[in-house]
Amino acid sequence: MVGLRCASAAFVLAAASAALGRSDPWSLAQHARDPGERVGAGLNAVRDWSRDDAFVDLMRQARPFGSPAAPWDQSAAPPLDARGCPADDFGVVLMTERQSTAGLAGRYTIRFECNTLPVIAPVASPGTIQNVTRDPATGVVTAMLDFPEGAQQMMLAFTHTQGGARHITITRPGAHDDPLFTDTFLAHVDRFAALRFMDWTATNNSAVATWDQRATPASPSYASGAGVPWEDCIALANAAGADMWINIPHKADDDYVAKLASLIHEQLDPGLAVYVEYSNEVWNWQFDQATWNLAQAIDDVAAGVPLNYDAIDNEFVWTWRRVAERTRQISDVFRAEFGDGAMMSRVRPVYAAQVAWPQQYMEGLRYLEAQYGDPADYVFAVAAAPYFNMGDADDAPGLTGTEVLDALGLGIDRWRSGQELEIIAAQAAYYGLGMLAYEGGPDTFGPNNIDAKRDASYDPRMRALCAEYLDGWNADGGGLFLWYTAGAGSWSTAFGTWPLTEDLAAPDTPKVLALDDALATDAPPVTAGVPVPASLDARRFTERPDDWQTADPHLRYLDEGDVYEYLVRADHAGPYRLRASMGAPFSGGQLAVSVNNAPEQLITTHNTGWYDDFELMPPKGITLRAGLNTLRIRVLTDRAYDIESFSFACPADLDANGVVNMDDINAFAQAYLTGTADGDMDFDADTDADDIPLLIDAFRSPCAG
Repeated sequence: MVGLRCASAAFVLAAASAALGRSDPWSLAQHARDPGERVGAGLNAVRDWSRDDAFVDLMRQARPFGSPAAPWDQSAAPPLDARGCPADDFGVVLMTERQSTAGLAGRYTIRFECNTLPVIAPVASPGTIQNVTRDPATGVVTAMLDFPEGAQQMMLAFTHTQGGARHITITRPGAHDDPLFTDTFLAHVDRFAALRFMDWTATNNSAVATWDQRATPASPSYASGAGVPWEDCIALANAAGADMWINIPHKADDDYVAKLASLIHEQLDPGLAVYVEYSNEVWNWQFDQATWNLAQAIDDVAAGVPLNYDAIDNEFVWTWRRVAERTRQISDVFRAEFGDGAMMSRVRPVYAAQVAWPQQYMEGLRYLEAQYGDPADYVFAVAAAPYFNMGDADDAPGLTGTEVLDALGLGIDRWRSGQELEIIAAQAAYYGLGMLAYEGGPDTFGPNNIDAKRDASYDPRMRALCAEYLDGWNADGGGLFLWYTAGAGSWSTAFGTWPLTEDLAAPDTPKVLALDDALATDAPPVTAGVPVPASLDARRFTERPDDWQTADPHLRYLDEGDVYEYLVRADHAGPYRLRASMGAPFSGGQLAVSVNNAPEQLITTHNTGWYDDFELMPPKGITLRAGLNTLRIRVLTDRAYDIESFSFACPADLDANGVVNMDDINAFAQAYLTGTADGDMDFDADTDADDIPLLIDAFRSPCAG
């Protein structure tokens, strides 16, 4: 037997040495996205003060009806008919706060049905009403409003109506063939890969629970209540060639979800995808959906829904898990409509949580795993809102634009040096999910330094900061980024400089240019995670303390049930050898290891002498994808061992030193002759003849150089 082993070992030495001379070209695998697919945007809510001017018909952005004398006074509003139209004389607010906005002047066309020829007049706003006529056969009244240059608001009174008005439209100058959206707005949003309709559909604090409570195209205005109807959202996505990102109202029942899925399936361009998110920021206590979700989670647990499957008595953890549960339910409803083949391709359910509290992602995804299996069967991606802000600098008034930019730059640095995105990326990578941004951008909210913030938004350096920020997001493993927000709005406000420009007629602001730059270029390669092959310090888990390099000499004091995760980056997909360097004063301690939600493998320690007498345990075979991967370890034996490191080695790198050479051939021969597991290639706990062809193949792999 010894002679046979010696002969086989000699064969291995010859064959593997020959394999070392082979150099197969292999390209650097990158977590790449096509140009044009990196950036989407959220849409501003449709309001009378919005500078987006999205709809050709001004009535779409009008406030609820008021009195003719005071159109803004809704306490004196006229009665409404079943369609929501005024049943008596009324006033309407159409535009406000439109300082220095180009393109508003001109002749507007007013049309509506009325029982008689009414009187129409501007209220607290300029303009002249011309050519008021009524067709006696149809009851349609037509009038012209000449709106002057420099005017800032438009309000109208309708009197002597003898029963109000119906089907009111007020069409912008130059519109033809009654288009739905303005050319200027379409040109602006056409650049984006996806559009998020959260504010358009009035997601926050929504009272909508059933399908008959939704907004419809027959609604007189979209600026209140349930917001823009889904039909118009779909029409915009089709017109812009952009994927949809929709937000399901938090109270919406399954029938609502099913009918929405059917509508999208029927009307959305089949070449476009739909991202499906449950409500918006259900963790955010300023919104009704957060408190409602808490109450619902408590009721669910009382009714037997296993949000406390692990006996945890924490209502807030239940709320996070309930968002994951509802996301799964919504995903199943869309699956029933679109079919299995569309899921995670055309239909993309997302699980969104709070970026500053990444434990929410852990709890939601682990809940799905515990109750239903692989979360990737229900969820396409996790989503976060990684804004960058000025930190404490904004507490002091009197800053200059340059100082605002300096503070924002430090805000970007805080994100890049923090651990939140690493923890979230590790959750996504473990389950094979994407990591997306449902919102993000520079956060300048606050009453101080308003003029300086506006100056900073026009400074060319803002373009560079936004580019740095987006590149950093992609380098950290992020995919599609939804900017908050597209469109135009005032930057002279305490509520932040969220929009991309102050006027859609001025499309070359630094923020717009930065997004156009990103849309025209490939994303940078991912740099997050520890690059492998390498030896990974066991103390460098994703939730490590800031002083992780000095607090302990190694990972120790391990209790049964402890879970640690490690984010690693592989330039090349394929098999790797995972070995743990462990110290134990006795044999039999067990550790479960899993990579990317693969089945767990057990590592059983032998007695190395003491906790800090480290030795490499027998190897485990793992498979890494190109890009980000997550190693999860689970402690099975209480205080049985310490861990120094984990080595991720190429299959032929038997000594785990990062180099494939003759030393590895000699190591295999020695393991083969002695019968130890150090040369184990099929991971059956020994080195034997079955490992020889596998070793030769391993020397021909990209890892061999």
